[in-house]
Amino acid sequence: MTFIGFKTKYGGHSKFHRNLRQYAHQVLEDLCNCNNKEDLDKGINSIHLKIVEICKRSYRLKKQEIKKPPTWWTQDLAIMKKRVGAFRRRAQRAPTDLRQAHALFTQEKEHSTEDT
Repeated sequence: MTFIGFKTKYGGHSKFHRNLRQYAHQVLEDLCNCNNKEDLDKGINSIHLKIVEICKRSYRLKKQEIKKPPTWWTQDLAIMKKRVGAFRRRAQRAPTDLRQAHALFTQEKEHSTEDT
């Protein structure tokens, strides 16, 4: 879902009010004629769309940058990132003696690979 940004800092408020006044009477009638929830939802959606349309006519639009993910980032990397995070949390929650034993094991393994 994208949102349109409006530059309200630069004026256009009187134009917005003028356009909104023309539509206000029709909106009140539509809301009064709603008999059930579906009609009310449709009415509110139409009001929202009309307000956005009025804002488009009244205010300048802000430029929005489209943020695209990097081309090198893949679904496999995202899955791997989640797995590494889960392993890290599991290791941090491990009891202290188990962590110390793992540290000793990795140190011995590193020393044995350096000797060969």
